[in-house]
Amino acid sequence: MHKSLRLLAVATAIGGVVGVTAPTITAAVGAPAAAAGSGSLVEDYTYPGAEDIKDITLIAGDGRITLADCDKDNPNLITVENLSRDFCFAVKGDTGWLSLRLEDVFLVGAGDQNVAVKVEGMPAPIDVPADTSKPIRAADPARKGVVVELRATPN
Repeated sequence: MHKSLRLLAVATAIGGVVGVTAPTITAAVGAPAAAAGSGSLVEDYTYPGAEDIKDITLIAGDGRITLADCDKDNPNLITVENLSRDFCFAVKGDTGWLSLRLEDVFLVGAGDQNVAVKVEGMPAPIDVPADTSKPIRAADPARKGVVVELRATPN
């Protein structure tokens, strides 16, 4: 007898004893295996469209800190200034985190939320209170400031 038919016969016999119906067992036995490489429903927190953004590497985040157009009339944005230009980030909600890589940073402005800035080579994040800016200095001056994470918390 074919292996799946034997399993179905055993399952049907057991189902009669414990009250499980054969169609339920048949569906479980006859269910197709998941396709190789099928997507997961688990969020991986990668930054959508990151490969199309120049001069900065956006790695992952919770979706609450997003790259935005710099607008001098919007004081709510987190501003990260490096040697080539300013990068601005909008925070949606009360908190957020973003893993990134941005080199040659010398100043971070917090906007309307408190921001913790992790810098490569530094043992602890730099805390930037809401509505202020702080200079970024790397532990190794040859590296300049390489920002690797932003975390926003409510003011």
